[in-house]
This record gives sequence, C-alpha cells and structure tokens, in this order.
Amino acid sequence: MCAQCHEKEYKEWKKSGHANLELAREEAVWEKRGTFTAHCARCHSGQGFSAWLPQLVAGNPDLISLFNITRANDLGLVDALVHPLICVSCHDPHERLYEAQLRIYQDTPTLQAGFAAYGMGSGGSVFHVPQHKKWSH
Repeated sequence: MCAQCHEKEYKEWKKSGHANLELAREEAVWEKRGTFTAHCARCHSGQGFSAWLPQLVAGNPDLISLFNITRANDLGLVDALVHPLICVSCHDPHERLYEAQLRIYQDTPTLQAGFAAYGMGSGGSVFHVPQHKKWSH
C-alpha cells in the first residue's frame, strides 16, 4: 500500500535488510528461537518491534514482556505469520507528530544499553538498531 505513493522509498526498502523475510523467519519466530524470540523479534520482525516499542517508550527496554508461545502466536511471531520490518514498523501512517511520521524522533527513550540519545532528529528512530550487535545470537 505504501509503495503506491512512495515508490522511491519502497524500492530503497526492498533492497535493505529490513525487507528480509528469511531473516525474520530465522531470527524472530517461536519455532527457531523459543522464548529467546522475545529478544530477537524486537528488531528482526515488524510484529516484534511493534509489540516492543510501546514498552520501550514506557521505560522498559528489556525483552518483549510476558512472552510465551501463546503471546508469540497472538503477535504473529511464528513462521507462517511473521513479516520483516515494514513501513509501519517505524512510520505511523495515522499520526503526524514527527518528521516523516516517525514513531521515535529527536530523543530516544532509555535504550537496552542503559542510555538515551538526545537531539537525534530522524536518527532517533534508528539509533537503537545497532545495539543488538553487542550480543551474540
């Protein structure tokens, strides 16, 4: 749906790691990760990021809360339902609070590494992403 009006951005996304469904299936589903899906799905699937972001903004940067197989199914974090990071993972089509309708803009919440970043502008939405590289999978 987004590609109808944002063809250039869609083509850019399609070439990025965010569009990688196989990575989402490998890293962010119950069948492969079990309870560890609560860690990996935060950044490797659209559903996981969408479930985790409100928790992060509320001050809890830890794993997706109350996670078990029922919650994995409810969130779509199973092989048949998972999807990669898509436009609405980071951009809110119904809210125009921030530039490019980003869900996080300017200042980040406290991140899983224990700090917040300030004055990031549109970079605030992606500032948390590289942190996962600190942990091995």
